[in-house]
Amino acid sequence: MRLEKVIEIGNKKVIVKELRVKDLRNLLDRGEELANVPLKDLLKGNNYNAILHLFVCCTDLPPEHVEELSISEIKELVQAIMEVNKDFFDLLKVLGVAAIMTEES
Repeated sequence: MRLEKVIEIGNKKVIVKELRVKDLRNLLDRGEELANVPLKDLLKGNNYNAILHLFVCCTDLPPEHVEELSISEIKELVQAIMEVNKDFFDLLKVLGVAAIMTEES
């Protein structure tokens, strides 16, 4: 069964979902866009399209709602995505796309 976690951002409940195999394949295709990008740089320039895709794959948020989130809300969302998708991010490390969404990058 696909893992989910409901978080509250502002006054809205957001469902954070575990990635599926098709999501994994699509994100790995975009891996070059996200590889070795520090968390603080994910919302800049071309990186934004790649991270927006991740938010859409992992949540029930429409892309236009992501634009309205504050930085603290983005941080909360990223933390929930990483929690629900821990196995996915561990797999990326094994596959050599290790730096996606890490604060140390």
